[in-house]
Amino acid sequence: MKARPIALSRKMETNLLLLTFLMFCGCAHYAISENLREKAVSIGLQEVSQNPEAYRGKIVIWGGEIMDTLPQKDKTTLMEVLQKTLDSRGEPESGEEIPGGRFMVLTDKYLDPYIYKPGRKVTVAGEIVEVRTESKDAGSDRIPVLSAKEINLWSIFGAYSFYGERPPWYDPNYHSPWGPTGRPYRY
Repeated sequence: MKARPIALSRKMETNLLLLTFLMFCGCAHYAISENLREKAVSIGLQEVSQNPEAYRGKIVIWGGEIMDTLPQKDKTTLMEVLQKTLDSRGEPESGEEIPGGRFMVLTDKYLDPYIYKPGRKVTVAGEIVEVRTESKDAGSDRIPVLSAKEINLWSIFGAYSFYGERPPWYDPNYHSPWGPTGRPYRY
């Protein structure tokens, strides 16, 4: 007995194609390209600050919250970032920063300080070029400087959880006619 091919209707073919497309769109992507992730070494900011010469020229992937963006006269940009731990996609996690964690990113192009403003989350793949020393009242800080290879600026709204936070478009003055059980309130 010979197996007959399954004949799909045009509507079923379209739905199957759409479902396949949606499945691929739903896959999470990483913030930095695979090529740079393969070249990157896993070292912390503290290790680089203590022994900068050992790590000069190494590529790292760090992320955090932008503290300041300073356009330079030579059309480059210097960005200061407060380091945060990265999640599985490479997005800086909200919450506590890593102790002693600040680094600078030097790009060869202009980054608009209005877009790359303080508080925005960023993930950077870059080459360690130097460690700068900044004097403060209580002592001095050693801040690693990365020459940016790739920068991912994260969305302002970030991920939205249906169980905790409210979406950015939520109107606190709106009173829903639906009760917590999913049924309408009875007035």
